[in-house]
Amino acid sequence: MRAWLLFLALLAPIAVSAELRIATWNLEHLAEEEGAGCRERNEADYALLRRYAERLDADVVALQEVESVEAAQRVFDPRRYRIELSRRPDGRSGSCHARSEAWLTEQRTGFAIRKRVRYQRHPDLKALRVGGRHGVDITVYDGDAPLRLLSVHLKAGCFSSRRHTRRDRDCRVLEDQFAAVEGWIDARSRATEAAAVLGDFNRRLSRQDPLWRDLADGEPARLYLLTQGQRQACRGSYYGQPYIDHIVINHHAAHWRRTPLRALAYDEEGKAAPSDHCPLSLELSAP
Repeated sequence: MRAWLLFLALLAPIAVSAELRIATWNLEHLAEEEGAGCRERNEADYALLRRYAERLDADVVALQEVESVEAAQRVFDPRRYRIELSRRPDGRSGSCHARSEAWLTEQRTGFAIRKRVRYQRHPDLKALRVGGRHGVDITVYDGDAPLRLLSVHLKAGCFSSRRHTRRDRDCRVLEDQFAAVEGWIDARSRATEAAAVLGDFNRRLSRQDPLWRDLADGEPARLYLLTQGQRQACRGSYYGQPYIDHIVINHHAAHWRRTPLRALAYDEEGKAAPSDHCPLSLELSAP
């Protein structure tokens, strides 16, 4: 009898978790070659980034500040991940000055996608273009349920509403980019698609921020800022509380089951952090 019950148990379907762990991570001038780029790294630095990528253990990671596919593969094992980066002409520059647009040629956006995850790539959102930083647009699937994702890296220099003015060029560019993001996510909501925007917004967003109020005006559907009210857990990075990296989901994605947003803090004390941004992640599963 016991053997028969064991046989029946083996025939029973095995429950498999369909959760997707999604994340965003600005890798701070991740160059393809050691000693190159605006942040020079050696093999030990790349190895440290790989260890944090393993700890993050995400299915889909929105990437920012990546020079090339080969650079991303130095962090995300190509045996486990596919890399999708913004499509634009290659270019390098020796200038890393904050006010120079030339260095942005080394700052591609994109995704690292675990190979078992089914996905579809869409045309880049070129309206976000600043030095070639297009938004990268994909659909990933939790089983058969689609989730549309946009990886962004928006204009720096207009970090808060306290210094926001239309006379400031950085703020004008950022406003235009927010309008493009709003157009993209509104189109997803009208199409009843679950969608999320992930990345470096270069803005300390809150419910009171005018750019957030314009983005989340409730038309055609409500948006959710998952960093809202989150306490800073990004120990060891330059960009602290409040966050400038964010994950925003629309009303349809809000129906998916999800875990709280969390930051992967760096452990290094007395040393430079692996990146000036910490990864943010959460798990989502279709309802």
